[in-house]
Amino acid sequence: MNWCCGGGGGVVTIHRADELRHKAFAIKIRQIDDTGADLLTTSCANCRQTFDDGQAHFNWDKTMRSLLELVADQLEAPAAPH
Repeated sequence: MNWCCGGGGGVVTIHRADELRHKAFAIKIRQIDDTGADLLTTSCANCRQTFDDGQAHFNWDKTMRSLLELVADQLEAPAAPH
């Protein structure tokens, strides 16, 4: 019963669709808030852009992270040669 973030397929870049996209994102906000999740993660670049835009539009207190960021944060730098 998951709802699209509203920016799928690049719709986030079509500004004449902003009103409808924001309506869809408001549903997504409610779904996420209902889960109680502290960490939001997506592997989709369109979702990430939509969440950043929606966070600013709605002054939402949650931040979406990309899966790539989370993986990169866990990588260790290679040891320096002796």
